[in-house]
Amino acid sequence: MLKKTFFAIAALIGCATSANADGIWIDGFVYCDTNDSTQVIVPFANVAIYDRDNHEEQRYFTLANHLGYYEVQPYDHTKSYYMEISAPGYETRKTHIKPLPDSWKHNLTTDICLKSAGTAPAIPSVTFKADSLAKGATTVKDLILATIPTIHMEGDDWVTANDGSVIIFINDVGFKPQIIPLLGQIPAEAVDQIDLFTLPENSVYECAVRVNIPQLGQLNFAGRKYKDGSMLE
Repeated sequence: MLKKTFFAIAALIGCATSANADGIWIDGFVYCDTNDSTQVIVPFANVAIYDRDNHEEQRYFTLANHLGYYEVQPYDHTKSYYMEISAPGYETRKTHIKPLPDSWKHNLTTDICLKSAGTAPAIPSVTFKADSLAKGATTVKDLILATIPTIHMEGDDWVTANDGSVIIFINDVGFKPQIIPLLGQIPAEAVDQIDLFTLPENSVYECAVRVNIPQLGQLNFAGRKYKDGSMLE
């Protein structure tokens, strides 16, 4: 049964993402250098990318996950952009992304260093797994809604009881719009853990939900030395 579930998930996500398979993406970690020369990740940072000259024209937006990892996929690497990275407790970083030749074929890893602006607020979290996951749900969407009753759907949007926005992460990667409907098709049995994070006030999202599906594999977030991106001006 688990093998069938894996192939079903892989087929669904493969169909939803095939149109973007050849796109270049940019990813990396948002972090902070501390006074004692250690590095700490900045969870749930806003990563907003705008037209280089018109900073009112937002081209891309994403939210880093609880480990500080962000991903923008795909994006037009032949253009230069204005970029703002922000998180409560840190100074907003304003920079530019350099353009690359049209012939460029590789994805870009660009870590982003933020400066501390005081004490970052705590981000409370609750973990649901095994017996704490709702019983009787047939799909991942049903499982999330049954396990976390303070979340509901309005059309295709996930919202809280306070009408705040909710972002869904699957295996630590923020879900793309074209994949979100598949939450109603992926079997609930594929999930072994759900984490609910309550984000600080004034965040774009009120909370983040992380859904772990082991059959999809895991990104390698093994500790490494972060380096402020060479693609930033």
